[in-house]
Amino acid sequence: MPENIKASRLGGAVRLSIPVSVANDLGKLQKGLKVLADQIGHSQCCSGVDLSFITLRDSMLDENLKISPIRANALSSASLDALKVDSGREVTVTLSPKVSHDLGKLQSAIGRVVDQLGCQACCSGFDITFLQERSFIIDQELNIHGASGPF
Repeated sequence: MPENIKASRLGGAVRLSIPVSVANDLGKLQKGLKVLADQIGHSQCCSGVDLSFITLRDSMLDENLKISPIRANALSSASLDALKVDSGREVTVTLSPKVSHDLGKLQSAIGRVVDQLGCQACCSGFDITFLQERSFIIDQELNIHGASGPF
């Protein structure tokens, strides 16, 4: 996995901290998703895994007055949570299994979401969390339905 893209599993979810250079380039974001899918064990989907793309915003000023980003992998989960600031720039997207089970559809979904956020080329500074659909209805014929329709 490239050094500037780090993934960690937190309670069954994957929190992916990304630098601004990746967040501001839809192509890189989509390629990063492919790298992530390979790393979590299935190169064609992200089924069963909630994904959270978090743009690195925290920086450190050292004694030489050099500013550098704080890398997520250098901090514990508790430290990262303490650094979080509610920026009002968080977006949650619920995925149908038909999307989460197909990497190409998931990559396209990222493109459609960032377009809705205001820029077709990047995530415009939003943190985006993709959740697996978990609400189901079983009708009298025992057909299973989710928010996106029948499975």
